[in-house]
Amino acid sequence: MAVWSKVVILDAGVSLEVTGSIPVPDFRDFCSLVYTYENLWSVEGSSEAKLIVVSVSIQPVLSLAASYNLEPEEAFHRLSELGFVTVVAELQHASCQRACHELDWPMICRVKIVLEMSTVVSRGRTACLHNATGTDCGLAGTGGGACVLSGASRIKVLTANGLLPGPSLQVCEKDILVVDVVNRVAGSAVTVHWRGQTQKETPYMDGAAMVTQCPVNSFTTFQYKFRADNPGTHLWQVQTGNDGLDALFGALIVRQSAKQDPHHDLYDEDEHFVLISELPTADVSLGSASLLINGKPFGQDSQNVVSHLNVTANRRHRLRIAYAVVTSLSCPISVAVESHSLLIIALDGHPIQPVAAESIRLAPGERVDAVLTADQEAGDYQLTAHTGISCTVRADASALLSYQSQQPLSPLPLTHHQPHQVKGLSTVGDLECGGVGSTALVCLPKIRSLTKLPPELTADRLDYTLYLPFDFVKPTPRSAFDDPMVVPRFNNLTFMFPSSPLLSQPDNVEPEMVCSAESRLAHCDNTQVCECVHVINIPLHTPVELVLIDQGSAGEHVFHIHGYSVHVVGTAAKGVGRRNLAEIRQLDRQGHLLSRNLLDPVVKDTVSVPAGGIVAVRFTADNPGYWLLHDERPAYWARGLGVILHVGGPDDIPPVPKDFPTCGSWVGPEFFLV
Repeated sequence: MAVWSKVVILDAGVSLEVTGSIPVPDFRDFCSLVYTYENLWSVEGSSEAKLIVVSVSIQPVLSLAASYNLEPEEAFHRLSELGFVTVVAELQHASCQRACHELDWPMICRVKIVLEMSTVVSRGRTACLHNATGTDCGLAGTGGGACVLSGASRIKVLTANGLLPGPSLQVCEKDILVVDVVNRVAGSAVTVHWRGQTQKETPYMDGAAMVTQCPVNSFTTFQYKFRADNPGTHLWQVQTGNDGLDALFGALIVRQSAKQDPHHDLYDEDEHFVLISELPTADVSLGSASLLINGKPFGQDSQNVVSHLNVTANRRHRLRIAYAVVTSLSCPISVAVESHSLLIIALDGHPIQPVAAESIRLAPGERVDAVLTADQEAGDYQLTAHTGISCTVRADASALLSYQSQQPLSPLPLTHHQPHQVKGLSTVGDLECGGVGSTALVCLPKIRSLTKLPPELTADRLDYTLYLPFDFVKPTPRSAFDDPMVVPRFNNLTFMFPSSPLLSQPDNVEPEMVCSAESRLAHCDNTQVCECVHVINIPLHTPVELVLIDQGSAGEHVFHIHGYSVHVVGTAAKGVGRRNLAEIRQLDRQGHLLSRNLLDPVVKDTVSVPAGGIVAVRFTADNPGYWLLHDERPAYWARGLGVILHVGGPDDIPPVPKDFPTCGSWVGPEFFLV
């Protein structure tokens, strides 16, 4: 009797162990066993599933060969030919893109990202990376990785594997990503932040330099390992604090199975990304040349090198839209598709109650999922992105949405609950959303999440409420060499990164450099600018409300929180935040500061605060670690517009891996030169 040591089921390329050793008396019983499992699995799961038998030794094959007078190689070949035996490769995959199933075993997805500077050579309205061929840049709609726009004859840009944007990572929920980041940029240390991922099991993989890890030095490699635990449309981003280098990003798409995706019945196809970014090293005076879609420039027809999105008539296409990187522009944008409406179904990876709109208005760092129904005449249509009236510079970009010639076999499915269409949906609080009685846009306070606010966050007032006013000051110059730029502050404190990471090397952080609003440092007395490691300690499992208050800036500010997604429970209009903090607290106690949605507020990890406005967000502090809350623009967060949320104590945080890289200041031994 042959005994097969392991029986697994293969479903869309994923092996899932379902039982242990199974005795197989002869070849016929073995065939019957395969048939039974195959049919049972087809009823409950994918029709593509099949049984795979894996032996840790050759003995079962030898037994079958002896029973039928076959050579071992021939016996194995016959089993393989019939589809009953297959070779299972190591469960580490260069690409984990596949149809997701809730019963799949998670894949381990291996990726290598090589960061290096590449030369961009201008060719009229388009530009090619130095290692791209003329064909790569001469054909519209060929993927776009090797082509970018340049307003100058020759510039240097940071690329990943020679691409800008970098490679898109597409995985299923709960897959494990293993990403080798190789830094080949001379003189620049970097980290990679995985936007939208909570890193609950691996807080040291968040990618916040000097907070969760040491930056990856030039000509070294750092391996990120984490579980993709938050489904949706996300991004990976290089973070250095340098505008030019921080312009590198890529899509991080975490899909769910059809059964787990609450909006799966609203779309038929899920294959298109719309990644909008600013041209690295661009000057805003370049006008329409400052925005890119999928790394390609503005264009009016298929003769230009523009991004192409191919759609099939009478099919519903899910568009994953991200306003990925902004450096000098820092303006909200509007996205629309000519002659088509968009059904918005998710923000920052979190599902919302669908909103049908002609356009979408979003801030830097935000992601939107929208369904486009290809119900127009066959042809080409413009997908446009442009800044609005609140931006001092007009900037435009466009892509081409092209109907494919072939028609689908089935007609467009009927949608029974199509919402009323509005002019637009906006997540920002600029002029177009700030008007009294404005009904043209569905603005953030009116957007509803599919999920309800957790019970512990529904009280009118939470015991742990943090008011975080921010402003900018211009220090009195002490010499002709003083920096003339204004300095940002949170609670009158300017964040300064420590010399060693707070998470991985807490004992190496100088205690005298750590501060809070309640414990200012001695050297900060009677000074406008107090630079320190600004840390707010939050007990684990505490319900928290953060109230972000703009007290001194001319424009809108966008904040991103690491490690969490927050419930945006309320916003206050422009001007309210200009009042002093004591008055704001008093208005809030009286219920006059802002109106809070304590039923189904939208869930986000990136929040826009209107100029002179206020935004209140809530979350349960259930993810221990050191998490950075910072302004979206590198020029601001690198200069101090940020704060650390320290959740839990040392015993609550998962242990740092053995031999994790260390860094810090070094002063040599005392000695004298004689």
